Amino acid sequence: MTPICSFTLKAKIPKKSIPKIKPKTLGEFIKKVRQQKNLSQAVAAKSFGVNGMCLSSWELNKKTIHPKYLESILDFLGFTPRLKSGFDKIGMRTKLWRKQNSVSMDNFLQMVNLPKEEILKIEQARYCKFDKKTETKINTFLKNNATSFATHP
Repeated sequence: MTPICSFTLKAKIPKKSIPKIKPKTLGEFIKKVRQQKNLSQAVAAKSFGVNGMCLSSWELNKKTIHPKYLESILDFLGFTPRLKSGFDKIGMRTKLWRKQNSVSMDNFLQMVNLPKEEILKIEQARYCKFDKKTETKINTFLKNNATSFATHP
């Protein structure tokens, strides 16, 4: 038995859409820009000097980013992001605030009234031990001075 009419159904394959991400952490900003540039994690990771697994853990907020990668991240992003989360460690947030506001280390020390060794320790290590008073002082300063953050696209 032969069919009376023949036809073929063809469906369009939908384009892969990139979900709208409203980044709050540095890792989420990296992911958004990487997807906008159509780069794989492996290719983007090379620009930071890390492997794809490390970049994946940053993007998924499984691990915090070491402050030594800040310069290469800002070069990759092309702007200085405004963080809306406490996920990024205090050292990264402090260093990023100084970068956003073009504040030198000496000027920052005068603003927060803390010893240079303490700030260097905080900014140069992902995990470091310091007293709660220092942490509270820096967090209060960053929170009170958040209005001068640079904008991003």
